[in-house]
Amino acid sequence: MTVAPVVVPLFSVLLGAAMTYWLNVRSRKRNHIEDAFNEAVAVADASNSYLRHVSKPAEMSTDDYRALLAGMAKTAVENHTQRCGEAREALARVLPYEPAVKQYYENAEAATKQADTIINVLRDAQRPHARPRRWPW
Repeated sequence: MTVAPVVVPLFSVLLGAAMTYWLNVRSRKRNHIEDAFNEAVAVADASNSYLRHVSKPAEMSTDDYRALLAGMAKTAVENHTQRCGEAREALARVLPYEPAVKQYYENAEAATKQADTIINVLRDAQRPHARPRRWPW
């Protein structure tokens, strides 16, 4: 009888700690997955468009304007290429959770040519009632 007053509170504290830990781990995993989806959507959307042209300022010479446009084009292509790589990287992080993006990850040009489709697939996967998910844990 003297053990029960010590064991019951100890057991309840340990049970509460275990439940809190379990809920935190589940919440953290869910947030990680949602962050990966959001990042993939944002990067794919950003890779879809970039600045291509500006109007010529009145005080700028034609040669300087052409040089400006050439520099902008070079920077835009470099930025676009980097963003497409980041979009594929984000898709690789999402792939274990959403197998439907595998076809877009395997196609190197999909981030450029099918960004809208990828965004729709990822948004559909984020909807809670779209279809049941099979989580890997």
